Amino acid sequence: MTMDAEQVREGFRNAYLTVLQQDRDLLLWDSSERSLTHRLAVYLEREFPGYHVDCEYNRDRGGSARKVLSDAQGTGRVFPDIVVHRRGGDDNVLVVEAKKWGRDGDNDIARLEGFRRDLGYLYGAFVEFPVGPSVDDRMPGKVRFLGENGQLEDLF
Repeated sequence: MTMDAEQVREGFRNAYLTVLQQDRDLLLWDSSERSLTHRLAVYLEREFPGYHVDCEYNRDRGGSARKVLSDAQGTGRVFPDIVVHRRGGDDNVLVVEAKKWGRDGDNDIARLEGFRRDLGYLYGAFVEFPVGPSVDDRMPGKVRFLGENGQLEDLF
């Protein structure tokens, strides 16, 4: 059973807010994007019981096929930062791309659209984590949700 847009949006929002509350030290210390996306994935697991939450997942259907996009320049492959799905099937609920504050996220929005179009994810989310010593001035960061209709919605 696939979740509807409101359930996915709310689950994602709850997980993101938990990162802001529970992992503030990582944000203050400007920890790596991988550290931050890992923490977000941990909290997404709580919000999406019955689904797998994987970071930089690159397989499809029992591990036989790669679940990736070619990058815009055609020089390599692009893996999603986080996915919420059921491994080995077509139940692809949410794909997440993330950046730290101040990094260009335009390519990430295009990637989300590609993951939705080419790999069958229903929803996408783009996160710009607030990081560094002025983290409080940047709260809650920037979060955009990509719905089934392809429209972007600012959550924060």
